[in-house]
Amino acid sequence: MAPYTVENFERHMETAQIHRESAELEFWEREVHVAKAICEGRGFPGASRCKLQVMIELAEIERRNGMYSAATKTLSEAFDLADGTQRISILGELAVVYRHDDRIVEAHEQFQEQYNLAKQLALEAEMEMCRAVGNLGMTTYQRYEQQGDKTDKALLVLSIKQLEERRERARSLQERLCGDPAQAKTVRKLEMWEAIGISRLTLPYAAIGDTKKAVEFGELTWRLTQTSNDPTVRGISRFFYGNALLNDGQRARALELFNFTGPRDTCTSAAALCKELSAEHRGYLERLVAEGVDLDTYDEQGYSALDHAVYGGDAKAEAGIVRGFGLKGLALTDIQQRQDAAKFRKHFRDIFQKHFRPVLSKGRTDCVVSLQSKYAELFGSDEDKRALFDEMHLVRYSDFLSHGKLPTMNDSLSDSLVHSIPTQQQRSRREGRSDYVVFFSYRWIGGEIDPPLTGPDDGANTQYRRMVDALERFLELHPTVDSDDLSIWLDCACIDQVDKVPGRRQRGIAALPFYVAQCNAMISLVDDQYYERAWCAVEVLIMQTLRESYKQHVWYEHRLHRPKSDRTAGLLEHGSDMKLKPTTLKLSFERDRLNVEFLERQNLLLGKAGAER
Repeated sequence: MAPYTVENFERHMETAQIHRESAELEFWEREVHVAKAICEGRGFPGASRCKLQVMIELAEIERRNGMYSAATKTLSEAFDLADGTQRISILGELAVVYRHDDRIVEAHEQFQEQYNLAKQLALEAEMEMCRAVGNLGMTTYQRYEQQGDKTDKALLVLSIKQLEERRERARSLQERLCGDPAQAKTVRKLEMWEAIGISRLTLPYAAIGDTKKAVEFGELTWRLTQTSNDPTVRGISRFFYGNALLNDGQRARALELFNFTGPRDTCTSAAALCKELSAEHRGYLERLVAEGVDLDTYDEQGYSALDHAVYGGDAKAEAGIVRGFGLKGLALTDIQQRQDAAKFRKHFRDIFQKHFRPVLSKGRTDCVVSLQSKYAELFGSDEDKRALFDEMHLVRYSDFLSHGKLPTMNDSLSDSLVHSIPTQQQRSRREGRSDYVVFFSYRWIGGEIDPPLTGPDDGANTQYRRMVDALERFLELHPTVDSDDLSIWLDCACIDQVDKVPGRRQRGIAALPFYVAQCNAMISLVDDQYYERAWCAVEVLIMQTLRESYKQHVWYEHRLHRPKSDRTAGLLEHGSDMKLKPTTLKLSFERDRLNVEFLERQNLLLGKAGAER
């Protein structure tokens, strides 16, 4: 078992690095957390070494997400476990956290200590010396920016000297290692370090008054980063080049670079800066906002600059972007919609990845009940989430049968799961039974008959009758499910469709993927148009991922097979493994497409690490 777990750990850490190099932060974080769980298992060989490796990765992820306190804590714990060159590396990362958190004096002291320690170890730590002196150059420049007397250029001269040393050290190490195939990865890293050092040189040269030199270095770093797989690196390099051009009076060309997008570059300079927000990057963002750059473009991860600012919890950056929208003449309602969408993505990602996925990964047979409990707990305790998502409602099977048609929320058949969970848990402990929940995925067909109706079903109650038929067949296939324990989720009864409570309908729609996960089974009422609808495909895609990754959910398709005289009886078969792409399908409202794209990506993250992307 041990060799397998070590191999498994290494595989996930290698996959994490692939995602890291492409700036796929969410996939990178997922792989590292899986690796962490593996090395924390009982009897794992070399656990301390692997745990240290994981902690260093997690600290960088925390730093990139703007979680500076968490990153500082993680690095401090890692420092106690490390020795030798590892401690030097950790000191450097801790100093970077300080610099991003605008703790410039502390950052400068840490970089100096890192540089001095690395210097003592000579060749063993040349990489760390290269990194340290470059960061020293930046903190020296930032100290100049913070000083009152801008006529004193001594710090600028020192900054240029330190950044030039970074450049030369990176280039020298590349020349020494480039002939060794085993060092190819290190050489690529050094190429990026050289490019980063050159990009930073644009700042002190512009401040000292040599804008032509700054433009020269800006263009050079832009060219050097064109081969990088990291769109964030390319976006930030375009910022430094554009910023140098702006300082040189070439505004039109600068704006072209700031707003540039292409097949490989959907990440604008503004979005790139917001991915790794710090006091430094916030200052750069303010300049972009003042110049009227594009703030609405979505990057390769499906997020805008505002999304990244909101996720990082940077209120100042968010306020700056909102001000930018106002300068562009956007209406207050449009701005509010953008902010609401960003908050939705933040909290959706938080629930799906930080709360649901760990429950699912444990592989327990009661995971659906645990998901229901977790959602109810979050709904009851987190006001921000409660403002974005609605609680889950269910209809008892017996009530559904006796109603004789599809119910609505106004029929008062649905009960809040938040309130019923304690009772369910008590009964489960007492009797060893828990409720079994079926989610119905179907098209609304009201309006397809004459005279036209607007609603989920037609005048003949076709969808209702199909659901009754499907549930009867489902119970035949699952004799262990007691009909008294059966509940149903269907949108017409479990979402406030008439918005009787203002905003509740949208909160219910926003929570729909969470509802899917909290159901044991899904039944799709398939017809000739079902798989043409994007929202139907999203529901199925999530259930497919849950079924395939964790083996605790089931999915059936109900297909009609009787003569046309009976449009409701059909076959109930296990859902297929068809590959769905909801973003390519039909939507009633085109504005929903960005949300569908977001959910499609989140669905990939919900699945087990290593799944096909």
